[in-house]
Amino acid sequence: GARRSALIARFARILAGLEELCFGAGAGRTPSSSSTPPSFASDQAKRSPMGVQLNAKGDRFLVRRLSRSVKVSGMNMSSAHAQSRDWFELFYDDLFSPPKPFILVMQWMVCSSVHLVNFRLKFTRICEDNGFRVLRLPIASLFPQPAPPEVWSTEKETNFDRLAFHSPRLMRLPGSLSPEARGELNARLLEAWLRPPLG
Repeated sequence: GARRSALIARFARILAGLEELCFGAGAGRTPSSSSTPPSFASDQAKRSPMGVQLNAKGDRFLVRRLSRSVKVSGMNMSSAHAQSRDWFELFYDDLFSPPKPFILVMQWMVCSSVHLVNFRLKFTRICEDNGFRVLRLPIASLFPQPAPPEVWSTEKETNFDRLAFHSPRLMRLPGSLSPEARGELNARLLEAWLRPPLG
């Protein structure tokens, strides 16, 4: 509806601000992705300059990872200068489909802390100006780690330490159902799970 469209529009402004922050006048380069299939080519017109698809319908859930190398010499922030050899890598989702979060990861080997701090502060300000919040998370929150082997079972959902973004799916079912009624309910839930947009 209108609220979702307004949310998408505000997030598009964040992406434009991120593009300007990272690449300045050189904005508009193509992001790299080893997993983007040719079938996604028709979606390019719906994507932001960074290659992120803005999903207003909420009918897409499959997320792939894109990446961009960011050279400090081309950035639009106070500590950037033309002679800088510092750089870092951004890894981020190729799809924004609220209410799911948008995950962006910074990785670096050759980048001074002053640039990283300036980037974080400026990007946080861009997000807050558009009504979004940046949450810093430990790596285990983004990529769940295996649980200790002694607690493993045949239930794969519990074999990983699943934190906020990877918590198991829980459904509270009535406890008074007969075996026949529970079987019928399970069949109806499975049918709903297989229908679009979930299936």
